[in-house]
Amino acid sequence: MISGETTTRSYDNQTLTYLNTRPVADRVSYRCINEANDIPETHYIHETNCVNGFRAQINFQSCWDGVNLYLPDSSHVAYLSGIDYGVCPPSHPVPIPGLFFEYVVDHVSIQNLTSA
Repeated sequence: MISGETTTRSYDNQTLTYLNTRPVADRVSYRCINEANDIPETHYIHETNCVNGFRAQINFQSCWDGVNLYLPDSSHVAYLSGIDYGVCPPSHPVPIPGLFFEYVVDHVSIQNLTSA
């Protein structure tokens, strides 16, 4: 299963999940973590000077068509209506365990990356 497009270079707010709840592009987000933890998630890496580190996250599809074990274009799986919550579309009625990966980089590592 693949989540995302390797050729995507901009945020697509037109391709929506089932029930037109959210852009599918919301499956990937980034967040600069500060002491108050009040900086919103973004679709791009805008800030790397983060006091408490930086977080990147990705959600994978949680709905299966119930027929195909694998299709090269990943059309055998779909996102929930809210990416990480909601309902499966009728075309993909079988819920599967959701995969969510979160990668946190501490502040020192970010400074080393940006000063290199």
